[in-house]
Amino acid sequence: AFLSVSALIFRVPVTRRKSVPIMWKEAQLHSICFSLRSCSAMLLLWAGLHQWRGVAVLAAHFAADEATRRYGQGIGTMRDMPWPPGYSKEFIDRVNFFYSTSQLLAIIGCLALAMDEAYLILLPVQIAAFLFTLVRKNIVSALTWHVVYGSTLMCGYVYLAIIIPIDPAWQLFLIGITAAVLRFRLRTPKYLIWVPLSIALLIHPPLFDPASGRMTTRFYTPPAVAAAAAAAKRAAAPSPLRSWKSFMPRLNFSKLPPAPPTPAPLGDVLVERLRGFGARFAGWSK
Repeated sequence: AFLSVSALIFRVPVTRRKSVPIMWKEAQLHSICFSLRSCSAMLLLWAGLHQWRGVAVLAAHFAADEATRRYGQGIGTMRDMPWPPGYSKEFIDRVNFFYSTSQLLAIIGCLALAMDEAYLILLPVQIAAFLFTLVRKNIVSALTWHVVYGSTLMCGYVYLAIIIPIDPAWQLFLIGITAAVLRFRLRTPKYLIWVPLSIALLIHPPLFDPASGRMTTRFYTPPAVAAAAAAAKRAAAPSPLRSWKSFMPRLNFSKLPPAPPTPAPLGDVLVERLRGFGARFAGWSK
């Protein structure tokens, strides 16, 4: 995040070059916003406030929209990235659709996945900015930019296929497909998609294990599972009596010596003594 913010000390052109993919002002600010999006999600996960990640994600996208309003060129940052000659429009449209779908899944990942996935989402953002610099210095070509950037996006899919179990995985792709249809087919405004999802995850967040940094259930936690987890947490927590004993050892009555036996009543003692005296007197009289 600090590396992305430090890029503000460098002057970049405000106008975008349409021939080669190099850094311009709008893309620079987008890179900063989306880097802070992942870093904020990881910070909230670390602090145990993962249900509030929607606020950080929405704030990052509001900031990116403000950057587009001020410095936008009237075209998309990734969808209209320059390509070298020789590639058909159909092929470019398919690749751009892959870029756009990956961006949707990145938002879902920052909202609902765990620490590792939020960090993995940061990789393509940082790589894209670094590749802009390499293209500008004529170290790599425009085609290399697309190949490397697309490869970093594919790393996320491979990671999810290996790490995420089948049950949460289909939920991820169901949410992603729904978001893609709403956004690309029905042209739904993006905030009508992400605000309800953020509110739903705030009301019913996934369970997070701070010890391992993983989500026990990735997207939807059934009420029975949540109730069982809450009961297990209560059972593992120390009782109030144990807590008092740990802070005030003097109240730990289990370690005190046993109480002395209760003395017999005085009348019973006198009767026993008279019986003993009578038995001794009978022995003397013989």
